[in-house]
Amino acid sequence: FVAALIAVTVFFLANSIRHLSRARKRIDWLSNLLKGADSKSATTRRQDFVEKAEQTKNDAGHLWLEFSETLIEVDVGDEICLHNTVDASHFFNESSLAHGITESRMIAAVPGFLTAGGVIGTFIGLQLGLAELQIGKDIEIEVMKEGLASVISGASVAFMTSVWGVGLSVFFNVSEKLLEQSIRRRIFTLQRTIDD
Repeated sequence: FVAALIAVTVFFLANSIRHLSRARKRIDWLSNLLKGADSKSATTRRQDFVEKAEQTKNDAGHLWLEFSETLIEVDVGDEICLHNTVDASHFFNESSLAHGITESRMIAAVPGFLTAGGVIGTFIGLQLGLAELQIGKDIEIEVMKEGLASVISGASVAFMTSVWGVGLSVFFNVSEKLLEQSIRRRIFTLQRTIDD
């Protein structure tokens, strides 16, 4: 049971890290696209942004093309400025850039699975221990002692699986939330950069 709980934790944590890596690649691509741009140069570089987005075949490029369609050029005195009609958060958000981390119901359920696995291990350990227990008038003392030893051994296994289940659940929950928080921070920074 403990090995199965560890395997579930490692599998889903590795899956979360894989999704985190993909989300970072999307965000990094968008950040590199905008590197060196400011509110004044964005108008002149707009076509360059679109060409780079068309050349790439990834989700981030597609998102930029969709966002670019909402941009308008406004004549302000002696210069033309670029304004967005829709906030960047509409296109560049947790759902579109990091859906495998922030939107996964399976990942959110893993701590519950781990706790439930520990509880199931507890009941199985207790049941196995109690199955060996023999109590009655005609049972010898030595047989009862052996049965009691089995109950204690089963209880030991039972409580060990509970501790591992709850411990791994807490570990996974904290790790997953830290990964999610780090990617959300990067997305919010990207949104502010695009809006600026």
